[in-house]
Amino acid sequence: MTKMTVKEQRELLQLQARLVRLKISTEHLRAKKQAEQSGNITNMLSLSNFSLPDNVLLKVLALPLSWKNRALLGTGWFLFQRFLKK
Repeated sequence: MTKMTVKEQRELLQLQARLVRLKISTEHLRAKKQAEQSGNITNMLSLSNFSLPDNVLLKVLALPLSWKNRALLGTGWFLFQRFLKK
């Protein structure tokens, strides 16, 4: 392996630093997106007045389902409760 010049070493360090910054920003965006999604679930639950024993619905919503399936589950449960109240 050949020895790197000072300029090449500096460039390599700059690229590595940029990579680390990109990884950090990616992780921040992931955390932000996850927080927004969990906030949306909480809002949906509070708006539709869910009242299950032992938070069964919360446990189901926490399963690794797609967002569409979670929304369908919440909508179905909301409609089911509305039907029971009539």
